[in-house]
Amino acid sequence: MLKTKLFVCGSAIGAVFVMVLVWNAIVMTLVWNAIAATTPVENVKAFLEADLTDRLRYSESFNCVNFSRTMVQNALDSGFAACVVKVSFPDDAHDLVAFYTAEGVVYVEPQFDKIMNPRIGEPYWDRDYFDIPEHNDTIESISSCFMFVY
Repeated sequence: MLKTKLFVCGSAIGAVFVMVLVWNAIVMTLVWNAIAATTPVENVKAFLEADLTDRLRYSESFNCVNFSRTMVQNALDSGFAACVVKVSFPDDAHDLVAFYTAEGVVYVEPQFDKIMNPRIGEPYWDRDYFDIPEHNDTIESISSCFMFVY
């Protein structure tokens, strides 16, 4: 497998680049697993209380993408394993934050510091907490982590 990647890269520099990417992925996975294995959900809740992301103002130029990126950066700076994930709806999509904890993945709506429970086939916005949106918010998919801010 490695010989194929080296040949495809076409140069020694390309081969080193591929090896560095693989090594970084392995190290990052080990570090994240170690952090998540020891991080209780209560620590995430304490972080949400202290984090100021939810106090920022929503606008066309500062939307869910910016809220999620800001919270993830703050979480990473505070030693949490967190990343941006995307929930897709029939005609729209929305970014939120996933924290990896000893109890599993905890999803957070960064605009409101609200722990969410996204499930495919169900509405995203909790009707007991949020107004019903104008668009169909039935979740069609939930992405894996796709954005690390560092």
